[in-house]
Amino acid sequence: MHRTALATVALLIAVTACSGSSPSPSEPESSSSASSPEATIPASAPAGCVNPPADLATLIAATQTEGADPVACYGNAALNVEANWVGGGVADCPTAPEPAWLACSPFSLQAVGDTRKVGAPQLFVAVDPAIGTLPESGTDVLVTGHFDDSAADSCHETHVLPDASPEPVADTIERCRNTFVVSEVLPLEP
Repeated sequence: MHRTALATVALLIAVTACSGSSPSPSEPESSSSASSPEATIPASAPAGCVNPPADLATLIAATQTEGADPVACYGNAALNVEANWVGGGVADCPTAPEPAWLACSPFSLQAVGDTRKVGAPQLFVAVDPAIGTLPESGTDVLVTGHFDDSAADSCHETHVLPDASPEPVADTIERCRNTFVVSEVLPLEP
């Protein structure tokens, strides 16, 4: 009888966590000032959406699969994944989009334990400016972040290459909305 009660409680917790009706007690709230206090996972997520994401590979698929719509899947809810902090380099953004921290970020994450220098699936991310010190490249971390950052509404190009047409503002905003914004990074215990 005791096992049945535990199984029922576990099932109720799993159903509640997947329904998006309330955050799991183990999921920290986003500390980002850019994330709204009403951050929620959409109640009617599209088919194939894994909510919450099981791991970084699930999040990569949600952003890089043809027809993927991470905002429709996750809204602006705080999401947690373990990852390897690839860090950042120099971003090549010829159109000079603004805000640069959101529209032209050099940071990315890859799966913990994936040591490939070339060919490893990566999630390119923006880092909320409120974050202080970032981990060293190669550090395994617990990342909290979200899509549909409120700053996305102000995304725009500030420069266009010669002989090029500017991207429509709506497309630039949509690209920014679909960018995963890291709001907290905590090193994993070795």
